Formats: sequence, structure tokens, C-alpha cells
Amino acid sequence: MKTISGIVMKVTNTQIVLLTEEGTFKNIPRTKSSSDIPLIGQTFTYVEKGKGTFSLYKYASVAAVFVFLLVASFMFPFGGQAEEAFIITVDINPSIEIVTDEQLQIIRTKALNEDGKQILATIQTKDHLYDVMQQIVDQTVKQGFIHEHSLIATSVVPLEENDTTNILKLQQSIEASLEQNHQTSDVVVVQEKKDLYEEAKSLNMSINYLKEYKVLENMGIVTTPQEIENKSLSELKKMEKENRGNSDKKLKDKDEQKRNKHEENSNNNRSKKTDKIEDAQNNKTPGTGQGQKEQNSNKEKQAEQSNKGNEKNVDKKEFKEHIKNGQNNQGKKSQNHSQKKKVHKIKDTKNVSKEGKKE
Repeated sequence: MKTISGIVMKVTNTQIVLLTEEGTFKNIPRTKSSSDIPLIGQTFTYVEKGKGTFSLYKYASVAAVFVFLLVASFMFPFGGQAEEAFIITVDINPSIEIVTDEQLQIIRTKALNEDGKQILATIQTKDHLYDVMQQIVDQTVKQGFIHEHSLIATSVVPLEENDTTNILKLQQSIEASLEQNHQTSDVVVVQEKKDLYEEAKSLNMSINYLKEYKVLENMGIVTTPQEIENKSLSELKKMEKENRGNSDKKLKDKDEQKRNKHEENSNNNRSKKTDKIEDAQNNKTPGTGQGQKEQNSNKEKQAEQSNKGNEKNVDKKEFKEHIKNGQNNQGKKSQNHSQKKKVHKIKDTKNVSKEGKKE
């Protein structure tokens, strides 16, 4: 035997629609007995075959009714109205606001545009939230509001800080409704704060449109709320995406320019360093430019110093030769004088000899 359990979403004359824990809808047959009619929002278990189906359902129904009555006694004290706990805003192109209690039972609904009015006129709005969401999806598909590139944006605003709801389960119920209608669409379900809802209300727009308007305003695409009037949320998302593409291209080009500038500066710095190194080498080794000038200047200084040294050497040599020549001349003079003395002496000797002979 196969057992199917889930939350009762819809009851017709022939079947009961359950939302299972897996987030899928199951249609099960309904018995003709009026006592077997389950309430919307209660947990229901169905056994496909075998004995005990009626008995199991009966006990489950009694327990569910008891729990429902117990909760209702707290929700509706002295017959009063249930307290509002959540505000759910749904934007496809039809924009609808739904207010529920803590059990997600619908308290009231409000159309935020003409398409929303058109949808609300065709559905039952006094059911559980999941059932109403299924009806909304069914009608938006039927009336052509949902297509391949549609966006279903849903924001849940708890009116009390401690209140929470199962966001994932709500998203799964919307996706299951789309699947039943053989449609695909982007589904976004988020929880927002009450302050943002109040701001959206003051601008006479839904909270989902306000968030997208702020994105487009920050990007410089729009400057007033009037510029997004009569546009679907998917159209606004398309505007954002296209502008982000252009912005990304501009940022990419800007980054490329920065990289090119950085490379150019790096090349210039490397070139300057190379020039400095070459200049330093030119100052130390033969080369051209300033280094060559300094080298020539050094050579001239060395040549000048060499010339001065040579001049000193020449002066010393000449002085030595002068002394030597002077000594030689003096020697020659002494030799000549001696020779002259010898000649005179010889002459005197000859003269004496001649005088002796005469005598």
C-alpha cells in the first residue's frame, strides 16, 4: 500500500489536492460521504489501496479538526477577527498583496495594479496561502502573463519580528504550480523587513518594484518612479542586466587601460634604469657621450702631466749635459793650456840648446 501525506490545498467534488512534503501537488480521489470532506490547510493522509483507508482518514481528520479548533480558539477569541501576521507581495506583471495570519490563512487581498484586479476577480481569496498562490499561477498562465522569460517575485514581510514562515516551502509550492501548468519561470521568494514595505507603500508601489527601482536608480538608469510605470518586473530586470553588461565592458576597458598604463610606466622605469646603468658604465669604461668626454678629459690631464714630467726630465738631462759639457770644456782648456805649456817648454829648451852651441 502507498501512503500519501500532505497539506490540503484544494477540495473539489471528485478529488482532493495535497501539497506533499517534497513540494509537489498530488490529486487523490474524494469519497462521496460529506463527513470525509477535509478542511483547507489541514494535514491529510491517504492510503491508495487496502483495508483501513477510511478508518485511517477518519482518525486523521478528527485529529486535524481538533487541532484546528484548538488553534482557532486562540486565533479568534470571542469570535473576533484573526490577527494579521504576514504581508505577501506577489509580482509577475499582475501585482497582488496578500495578508495572512500566522497559519497562512488568507485574511484579505489587494490588487496593486489593473492586471492584479483582473486576476483577483477570477479566484477564491478566502483559502490557505498555498491554495491562493496556485490559483494566481493558474490564472496568470491562462491569461498569458507568464512566459519563458517571466519572473515571479514574492516578498514575505513578517509584521512581528519573531514571526517566521517557511520561505522554501512557499517557493516550492509556486514551482509545483508552474510544473502543473507546464511552464518554466524564474521564482524568487525572499523575506523583507516591515520598514521597506512601508517605504514602498508611501511611493504607491510594491516592495519588489521598489527594490528593483533602487537598483536601477543607483545605476543611473532611472531617476523617478514614474519611469518604471507600466513595465513588468522581468522588463526591469532586463534593463538592469543590459546596463550591467555595458558597465562590465566599461570596467573591463578601464582595467585594460590601467594595465597598459602600468606596463608603459614599467617600461619607462626599466628604460631609465638601463640608461643609468649605461651612464655608470660609460664613466668607468670607454664609451660615448658624457663618459667619453670624461675619458678624453682624463687623457688630456694624463698627457699634460706626462708632458710636465717629460719637461722636467728634459730639464734635468740638459742640466746634466750642460755640466758635462762644462767639465769637458774645462778639461779641454786645461789640456790646451798644458799643451801650450809643453810647447813653450820645448821651445825654451830648443832656444837654450841653440845658445849653448853658439857659445
